[in-house]
Amino acid sequence: MAENTVPSFWIFTKGEQTIHIARDEGRALIMSGPGTERQRHEFRDEEAIQLYQISIAEQLAERGWTLFGVNRERRVNERRVNRRGTPDRRVGNTANRPA
Repeated sequence: MAENTVPSFWIFTKGEQTIHIARDEGRALIMSGPGTERQRHEFRDEEAIQLYQISIAEQLAERGWTLFGVNRERRVNERRVNRRGTPDRRVGNTANRPA
């Protein structure tokens, strides 16, 4: 089953300024901010992206930026083949109840 994902992003703040760093679905990072500044960085593989992310986070911290928010990559589609009949996973599960 193919899964759709929501790209990961990080928000750094410094006073009233923000920098938004987002991963697209490929091997790129898009940096927005501060202000109207925009950059797109392409990478050869996952390891290169992660090394750059660590490096840029360290550089921003050294310059007084604070990591304000993180949204890690999330699945959009249901992972299960068989959906539950209720949103509460405990309802209807009689297999593990004491006799």
